[in-house]
Amino acid sequence: MVPLTFSTSRNPGIVCHKDIMSQVQKDIIIPANVISPGEWVKVNPSTVGYYRTRYIPELLNNFVPSISSRTLPPLDRLGLLDDLFALVQAGLSSTDEVLHLMLAMTDEDNYSVWSSMSNVLGKLAILLSNVEGDTEQLFKQYNRILLKKISTKLGWTPRPSESHLETMLRGLVMARLVSSADPDVISEAKIKFANHLSGKETIVADLRSPIYKACLSSGDETTFNQLLQV
Repeated sequence: MVPLTFSTSRNPGIVCHKDIMSQVQKDIIIPANVISPGEWVKVNPSTVGYYRTRYIPELLNNFVPSISSRTLPPLDRLGLLDDLFALVQAGLSSTDEVLHLMLAMTDEDNYSVWSSMSNVLGKLAILLSNVEGDTEQLFKQYNRILLKKISTKLGWTPRPSESHLETMLRGLVMARLVSSADPDVISEAKIKFANHLSGKETIVADLRSPIYKACLSSGDETTFNQLLQV
C-alpha cells in the first residue's frame, strides 16, 4: 500500500488530492473541481514519497513553462529530474527526454537542483567519451549552452552578501564548464592562476580545483611544474 499525493499548476506547493496504491495496477481519478484542462498534474509533490514516477513525454512537456519560470518548487524540479534520469538509466525512458527537460533549467539557481543536473551531465559525459564521431563535442556544446546563464550570473568573484550555497554553486558550475572545454572559462582560469603565482590575487578555495584543472587541460610541462610547486 503506497500513499500517493498530487499537486497541480494551480497551486504547485499544495497537495490537492490523495489516494492509496493498494494493488499492482490501479486507475486514479482526480476530481474535476481540482484540475482544469491544460493544467499539469505532479505526482509526489515535495518528493516525500518513496517511489519513482514516469510521465509520458506529452505530460512531461507540460512542466516546461513552470520549470523555466521556477514556479514549480525546487524539490519538485529536483524530483522530476531525479526520477527521469533513474528511469533513463533503467532503460524505461529515452536520454533525449532528460536532455530536453534540462534545457528548461537554464535559469535555474538552486544548488540542489544544479547538483542533480551536474550528476546527470557527469554520467552522460563518461558514456559519450567512448562514442565515435562528433557526439562528445556536441555534448560539450550542450553543456556550455546549459550553463551559460548561471555562470554569467555568478561570475568568478564571491559577493559579500551571498549564501554558502551560492558559493558552492559557483565552484560546481565552473568545474562543469572546464570539463566542457569552455574557452572563456579556461582563459579566465589561466589568468587567475597566473595572478595567484605572482601574488597579485589569491584563488578562493571553492575555485582552486576547476582553475587547476583548466590550466592542466591545455598546459605544458611548465604548467605542470608550477602546479606541483603550488
